[in-house]
Amino acid sequence: MKKVILPLSCFVLLAACGDDVTQVTERPELGTVKKYKDLEKCEGNVIGDMVYVSEKEKIYTCMSDGWVSLNGSDGADGAEGVSCSGTALEDGSGIEVTCGDEVVGSLKNGSKGSKGSDGETGASCSGSALKDGSGIEIKCGGKVVGTLKNGSNGADGADGTDGDSCKVKENASINGYDVVCGDKTVGSLRNGAKGDDGASCTLVENATVNGYDVVCGNKTVGKFSNGANGDDGASCSAKTVDGGVKITCGDKTPVTIANGVNGSTCSVGDNAENSAFVTITCGTVKTDIAKAYCGSVAYDPAKKYCADRETEKLKDIDSGSGGGSV
Repeated sequence: MKKVILPLSCFVLLAACGDDVTQVTERPELGTVKKYKDLEKCEGNVIGDMVYVSEKEKIYTCMSDGWVSLNGSDGADGAEGVSCSGTALEDGSGIEVTCGDEVVGSLKNGSKGSKGSDGETGASCSGSALKDGSGIEIKCGGKVVGTLKNGSNGADGADGTDGDSCKVKENASINGYDVVCGDKTVGSLRNGAKGDDGASCTLVENATVNGYDVVCGNKTVGKFSNGANGDDGASCSAKTVDGGVKITCGDKTPVTIANGVNGSTCSVGDNAENSAFVTITCGTVKTDIAKAYCGSVAYDPAKKYCADRETEKLKDIDSGSGGGSV
């Protein structure tokens, strides 16, 4: 059962108002419970206690015959009373109560209560989206305690005013350009500073890798090795057969090459769209053949070299260093 300090109006009611004033020096206390059934058993030192039952909105006092409501029927209007006020005591120990021009009592501060026990550790909470996407489900300690629903879409905002068109205008004073929107310059773009000259590159033979180092300036930037010799091929033989030639290589299945019909004249030339290929034209049929490969990437040995076959990395050949296919 909780106890609360009686408000000043209750104090005045109990002390009475008018010419006959009773001096009160102790602070009255009033217990409070939620329901009537929560009242303590009315006996012993409980007799005389007053308790406010919030469910009934009434005050009960413990009498010899049990709990009795103090909310009786309305009485006759009392004599007009004097107004009362409270002033803090200079020593801070309580409040001095004055009704009219007369000090009728004081309300002393109560003693400090004992420390309450520590509360239980609160459960952590988390939120997860609902499956239908309508909001978020809140769980605390594994238990669903509520949901937060998505709000409805707000009304469309008013259309904004038309923006100004922008253009870029050369500005020699800053070695760049101004960005002009309407009649206002809103920014500028400056040309970057000239970069340092690049170092020329050369190919230096490197016997330890059975290949070459690519040296740019004084720095080795890459290397490539000569390919390993391939396995010896099986010897082949050719035998004229009816309608063609039969080719036999080792223990492989023989292949017969049939005699062809008379073909048209063929020509070979650089591919106009990609210098990594040459184009063989026979009549109306054109076939592209790569000049060289770096892994699976075709390239023009006159312009690039294969720096790394595994990564298929190509690099440009400097005009003074020459190049070739690998």
